[in-house]
Amino acid sequence: MTSSVALPSLDRQYRQALGWLLAYWGLFALISGALLWLLLRVAVAPWFPLVRGMLGLLLLSLLAQLWWSALPRPRPAPFGVPVPLEQEPELRALIEETAQALKVPLPDEVRLLPDMNAYMSVRGQRATLGLGLPLLLSLSRAEVQAVVAHELAHLGQGDAARVWRLSGLASGLFRTMLNLNRGDPEAVVAVLPQGVSTVVLLHMMTAKLLALPMVAIAQAYLKRVEALNHAQEHAADLAAQQVAGAEATRSALQRVAVEAWLFDAYVEHDLLPLAQAGFRVPIAEGFEHFLAGEHAERLRGWTAQDLPAREATLSHPSLRVRLEQLAEQAPARPAAALPGVRLRRADEWSGQFYTPKSATTLQPVSWEELDLRHWPAHWQTLATNEDLQVALRGVTLAGVAEVCADLNAHLRARFPQLQYEGVGGDERHLLVGWLAVGVLLCALRQGAEASVRPGHPWAAQLQGHTLVPYTQLWAMVSHSDARRQWPQTLMSLGLQDQPLLSPEIWPAEAQRAQGVVPAR
Repeated sequence: MTSSVALPSLDRQYRQALGWLLAYWGLFALISGALLWLLLRVAVAPWFPLVRGMLGLLLLSLLAQLWWSALPRPRPAPFGVPVPLEQEPELRALIEETAQALKVPLPDEVRLLPDMNAYMSVRGQRATLGLGLPLLLSLSRAEVQAVVAHELAHLGQGDAARVWRLSGLASGLFRTMLNLNRGDPEAVVAVLPQGVSTVVLLHMMTAKLLALPMVAIAQAYLKRVEALNHAQEHAADLAAQQVAGAEATRSALQRVAVEAWLFDAYVEHDLLPLAQAGFRVPIAEGFEHFLAGEHAERLRGWTAQDLPAREATLSHPSLRVRLEQLAEQAPARPAAALPGVRLRRADEWSGQFYTPKSATTLQPVSWEELDLRHWPAHWQTLATNEDLQVALRGVTLAGVAEVCADLNAHLRARFPQLQYEGVGGDERHLLVGWLAVGVLLCALRQGAEASVRPGHPWAAQLQGHTLVPYTQLWAMVSHSDARRQWPQTLMSLGLQDQPLLSPEIWPAEAQRAQGVVPAR
């Protein structure tokens, strides 16, 4: 397929891993044969019937446990939602182009995943390519092609078929080893009668002895299969580099590692709250905004600090090693700065992945429409929240600075159950969140305009000024200068005499909350 892929090395490591599995099955046959021979000898031995019965029961139970553990189990079906490629021409063209460049057959089906991941699976003669929806939404076309090339290389090199064969044989080894090591002798003695517990204890002790050589074989097998997996990943990375370029391949590896966390944050921060409020928003457009937002920038910095320390796993080398191996190769061509792959049905797929079970039907809206629909519904929900009313009762906007000055004292006064010295971070964030909601809703009630911006703190525009409550309140928690500036901020917005939260809901907003949306 490609000149840089060391297929002989992969085949040698595969044969070594397969050899350890064959050694296990040889041991399995030897143990089964020995137990069966002993069972037959005990059946005709001139011993007391009770002794013959106990020994026969012991040997029969060990045989049953061995054979039951080794019995093949159904393999799990490929994960993800099947995608008809005729409905997604951009994705189909990219997969066909990549398969032609690698000279590998096309996969029989493509499935979308809800997370930032990808896989190649082979079940018999059927190959399945799995691609994460977040991956297609956030990476550039060259980076997506690098990911697709990496997975198709697993198909062309025979990696997926090797994994299929090895996993089928190895599952019996690990199932048998774990089953033989099960059991708590102390619990058996405490629960069962003496005669029965004796047989069970003998069974458990014998099973654990039989498991010892299996544990040694399993450890040797894992060592060989780890080397095989790492070599396969390196070969697939090199194939991706030859198709998409070294820069795109390195960038894809890093972005997948970082932005996997970002998409999870996007789902939690924006998609799920809006879905719980009854709205389905354009997922791709929202994620683009989220990646450019303040929240994503902070998360990207925290995640990037952790990347160099990430260790290798059984299936993949560490990211540092993978990048170093790619850096040693000269790039075949620079990565093309083209936009990512656009899916026509991305929002439909997202509805299957990111809709809470409690939400039966979602109303499709654009991000712009949320300015009118989301905030009134949010107000209606939070203005009647009992916890919110208790925490903010009697607090005016001017008094917010005093609350921020000493969150601990305020929390202990509001919540008598918090009678310990200091208050945990969860309670502090909860109260600041409540305060920010109260400030924002108060501004909206006075005619401010707010927008739902993915990845950004909630903000409002009033009298030509911008109010970002969550950011400004945390500044007041830490800095006295911010607390001194708070009264001026309120005066510029015309909010200095307003209570923080009122249970009243304006009629116009109540109508909007019911879905009657007047034009701007």
